[in-house]
Amino acid sequence: MGRLIRGLRALLHLLARPVRATRGQGEVVLQPYRGYGTAEEVFLIGRAFRQPVGSSSEGTWGDLRDLGRRLLRRSIADAPLLARFGGAEQRLRTDRDGYFRVHLAPAAPPPPARRWHEMELALADRADVRASGEVFVAPPGCRYVVISDIDDTIIETGVANKAVMLWRLFMQGADGRIAFPGVAALLRALHDGASGGDTNPMLY
Repeated sequence: MGRLIRGLRALLHLLARPVRATRGQGEVVLQPYRGYGTAEEVFLIGRAFRQPVGSSSEGTWGDLRDLGRRLLRRSIADAPLLARFGGAEQRLRTDRDGYFRVHLAPAAPPPPARRWHEMELALADRADVRASGEVFVAPPGCRYVVISDIDDTIIETGVANKAVMLWRLFMQGADGRIAFPGVAALLRALHDGASGGDTNPMLY
């Protein structure tokens, strides 16, 4: 019974996590997802929504409050946004579900020594509602992008059997999740490439 309760608490904590990331941002929230691009163009999506404002605390009761706030979120349709990146800017609007898509060409190439770069976002009619998105710009020496699943590709989760998968995800600890032999070395080799320094992007 104790293991079941711990598993249910872990599930609740997971479901409430998106709200914990927006604590302190007020009623209106701009939530960017991680973007990607090259020195010539970048792409990022995100969402604008309203959610109840309230104090959050840690523990089970805090997770329950955060989950309630997540269920009461409402999209903001047709909201005007301004995105800035690399000396360029784009004006756009959210769709009927509150999602927005930024696709712009930087006026200046991002610093080549860094991989992650900041994109400034703001509601055009609400100067107090701002956010900062992260954009990954692939290094010029990379040769390909590695796209990999995780379940039953990197670690054994039993994804074909939903009951087994949920048991391993919420009832077992991290030490019970076993990686397949050799997969870590394989992915490191794909990331490093033939030269050992290609820094090929990894997407999971």
